[in-house]
Amino acid sequence: MRARDEHLSQLQRDAIWKWRWLGWKNSTPAFKGSLILLAVAAAVIGSAAMRG
Repeated sequence: MRARDEHLSQLQRDAIWKWRWLGWKNSTPAFKGSLILLAVAAAVIGSAAMRG
């Protein structure tokens, strides 16, 4: 049973890696830019909320 759990966790790690990195590598520059703009907007909103 332990070997089966290790196998499943390896499959999960592979799936997570593919979701994060292959999606980023194969995406268009416009999609990447929109993600960066969303991250910057979230950081600005977060810092404004922290200040009061």
